[in-house]
Amino acid sequence: MEIDIEHKDLPEDNSWRQKLPQPGNAFDVPAGYFNDLSERIISGVHLEQFKQSDISGGFTIPENYFTALGDNIVSRIAIEETLTGTTNAFAVPANYFDELAVNIQSRITIEEATDASQEAFTVPQGYFEKLNSNIQSRLVIEEAFAGENEGFEVPQGYFENLSDSILSRIALEEATEPQHNAFEVPAGYFDTLQQSIISQTTGESEAKVIQMPSRPVGVVRKLVSTAAFKYASAACFAIIAGAALYFSDAPLLKSHGQSYLHQELSEIPSDDIRNFLETQTEATETEHRVIADGTQIDSNALRAAIQDYVDLQ
Repeated sequence: MEIDIEHKDLPEDNSWRQKLPQPGNAFDVPAGYFNDLSERIISGVHLEQFKQSDISGGFTIPENYFTALGDNIVSRIAIEETLTGTTNAFAVPANYFDELAVNIQSRITIEEATDASQEAFTVPQGYFEKLNSNIQSRLVIEEAFAGENEGFEVPQGYFENLSDSILSRIALEEATEPQHNAFEVPAGYFDTLQQSIISQTTGESEAKVIQMPSRPVGVVRKLVSTAAFKYASAACFAIIAGAALYFSDAPLLKSHGQSYLHQELSEIPSDDIRNFLETQTEATETEHRVIADGTQIDSNALRAAIQDYVDLQ
């Protein structure tokens, strides 16, 4: 029924009032209005871009569009049914309108970045050079995070081949390292080892070399002596001389109860005392060398031989 508003020719059954907005519902919106608002805005933006672009390319569709169309429609219906049954038609997410403008601009930027005018097969720079490494890295990561593999799992036959792998690795390391003997010692090390140990432990210094003319065959030897050793040798000489005078038949020792050893020593020439000290040093060194070589000697026989040598001198 048509209504003439200008001439106010209104029907008498008041049916025209049902076509007017009801009082109190001036801001009523259709069901699902806000749910489809972003999609309708994006569709409008695409429509405007389509009007401004080339008309000839407006009817192109994505590859395999009709092949996947049935699955897309079914999945879309399932999503709509899920959202319709669980959510309020007029409920919007929190801060939806506050972030709406930003989301629309972001969506427009993404659509422009993925515009069909760009080449579909462009790849980043250096993509194929790094493709093999990226694939291997991805495979390693996937295997590491795979749920069916345990963290402490070892490859098959790992322990059976472990010894061979270790020996092969050692042989490879030895082959690649420079040839060098780890137990090599300097030249002449063992020839001077004994002398070095003696000089470091006793603090003895090398003495002068003296040739003994009194021996049948002259031998030049290195004598190692110190002041303390000389004093000890002199004390031994004094004890031996005192013992010899004490046990002799000299009337001086029989008539007196004390010894006059200092008088006897004062009468001995200094050269004889020096020769005795050198002889004692040589004998002591010989004894040390014999003991160091592991030869067993009789100390009493050695003292007797020294005494005989002194008497002969």
